[in-house]
Amino acid sequence: MNFPRAHSFVVRIWWEQGLTRPNGRPLWRGYIQHAASGRTLVFQSLDELLRFIQSHTGDLETMDNEPMNNETMNNETMNNETMNNDQTL
Repeated sequence: MNFPRAHSFVVRIWWEQGLTRPNGRPLWRGYIQHAASGRTLVFQSLDELLRFIQSHTGDLETMDNEPMNNETMNNETMNNETMNNDQTL
């Protein structure tokens, strides 16, 4: 099975003012959106963030695609942008 070779996410993290963990450290929260699907998650831990990303990328160790390098990533990004622009015309 071929998975997309690249995914885009928007991630925002913030410190919850006035809230701290039991150890006194600030409580951080975050928001992530998968750009292609629009799916979102508000998270309170890195584990939640990673599970969300993995739900879109699958098991990276069993992928049959070759890893991307900067050149292939740039070419694929330009191709995707061209496709997206063509679809909106």
